[in-house]
Amino acid sequence: MSYLLHFCLLGLASAVSFDLIAAPFHEKGQNEVCLSQLILEEEHVKGTYSVADGEKQVVSVDVFDNSEAENTYYTRNDVKGEGKFSFTTHASAEVIICFKNALDEGVKGVFKRRVTLWLDSGAEAADPEEFENKNEHLKPIEKKLRKLEYVADETVGDIEYLIEREAGLRSTNESANERVRNFAFLSMFVLVGVGVWQIWYLREYFKAKKLI
Repeated sequence: MSYLLHFCLLGLASAVSFDLIAAPFHEKGQNEVCLSQLILEEEHVKGTYSVADGEKQVVSVDVFDNSEAENTYYTRNDVKGEGKFSFTTHASAEVIICFKNALDEGVKGVFKRRVTLWLDSGAEAADPEEFENKNEHLKPIEKKLRKLEYVADETVGDIEYLIEREAGLRSTNESANERVRNFAFLSMFVLVGVGVWQIWYLREYFKAKKLI
């Protein structure tokens, strides 16, 4: 049976490790583990992963986002040992890293491989030299302070994005509430109108039959 796990990688400071169980070859759904992190547009992302040795299994990795464009940033099949990926995001969205494991055809039994992932984004993914301007020669402590400055700017940007996103969701919610309220008023008006018409119709019917 295939399964899907989602982990939040926000503020990831150390590696994430997990056992990736292999699915039988004939099963349409492979066992997979997916890890996700919200990353803003035009941010640099750098990842390193390691897949332990394991016989009779084929591991693949896919990196993509859940934006409308569904951007694919990295794909690799039959992973063995260590691998790396690096890219710049095209949209503010959840970046998803999925590892899949399948048994070789005809193989039965329980097999698994250990997977470890390191992921950095933004200032954390940049090289120390990137914090120096041209013709600058910063000391190590100055480079760290410059990096902290970049991290602070990114944090402010993240907060502004979340505020903007929350405002958009609130606007959508208020609009939906208004439409529901208007529909409720219209429904009540229609029901009252139908009720009045039924009373008038029955009254006229009974008058015609000289029952009242």
